Amino acid sequence: MPETAEIAALIIRDGNVEYDKRDIIIQQRSGKLQHISELNPSYLSLQYPMLFPFGEDGYHVGILRKGELIVSQSEQKKRTKINMREWFAYRLQERKDEFSTILFGRKLLQQFIVDGYSMVESGRLYYVRNNQGNLRSETYKNIKKANEDGISDVSSVGKRVILLSSFTAGARYMMQNYLDVMALCRTYGHSDLFLTLLAILSGQRL
Repeated sequence: MPETAEIAALIIRDGNVEYDKRDIIIQQRSGKLQHISELNPSYLSLQYPMLFPFGEDGYHVGILRKGELIVSQSEQKKRTKINMREWFAYRLQERKDEFSTILFGRKLLQQFIVDGYSMVESGRLYYVRNNQGNLRSETYKNIKKANEDGISDVSSVGKRVILLSSFTAGARYMMQNYLDVMALCRTYGHSDLFLTLLAILSGQRL
């Protein structure tokens, strides 16, 4: 048995099998079963009735953004709707003179955070997987090496899905951070002190 208070997400099925959505089934009052998406406004209130006692709507596509609009540097377009990460960040914030049943959920709060994190990550992976045509590059090392070795069909070489360098915890993300650290060491000298910050979410409020 684990000796530390850790929370993990259990992903069913083989990691090599691709699937786009969760298998969420609800039973209607008539007794019929229906599949719903995790983007359904009622999903979170049905999954966590103690955290949403009044049946409030959860995240769904199309929530308008109030205040200052976000302008994408790449597309130079104003984003008028919030994404899933922003919605979870808003609900997990503690505000003065405002009671939040989510923040007092204790272990259920931990499950809610893990569930929300997996929803955000699956959405990011879904976007990356369906935009590979815009993200792929012909200058990857393994493809160049295969071409130099005389392999004409390089469709089966390398990984099928290429993660962006901005994708947190990805291989290219780690390599980019490593190169940034090496550049800082070359400019300012080697570091002599390392600080590791670890935030542990317990059953109590932070």
